[in-house]
Amino acid sequence: MEDPQSPSDRPAAGALAPPDVPQRLVELSADTRAAVLLEASGGTSSAAGSADGEELAEGARELLRAVDKAAEEPPSELEAQVLGGSVFAVRGPRWTLVAVARRSALSSLMLYDMRLLLRGLQEGA
Repeated sequence: MEDPQSPSDRPAAGALAPPDVPQRLVELSADTRAAVLLEASGGTSSAAGSADGEELAEGARELLRAVDKAAEEPPSELEAQVLGGSVFAVRGPRWTLVAVARRSALSSLMLYDMRLLLRGLQEGA
């Protein structure tokens, strides 16, 4: 039996366009409820999942602003746990990918998938 988390099952990011990235992230994990891809300017590129895309994007921008104010340097990755779930964010030079997941989501796997998807966007740019 194959390992369900083998490298071949991980995202093939280089083949994705920015509008497809949030949907791919939602497809990768049953724990991911919603995802949004933000441009470096703060604009919303695309969203997928059970949340309203613009509401998710605004909440993500607000969370990132608050974290940036509290940190000496803006972090490249973020994981926040709340009673109802988890929020993950990974930043690159041109894009920020933010996901809302169930509390049971494995943070190492979520962040790995998100980094891989963003890396593919950076390389494809």
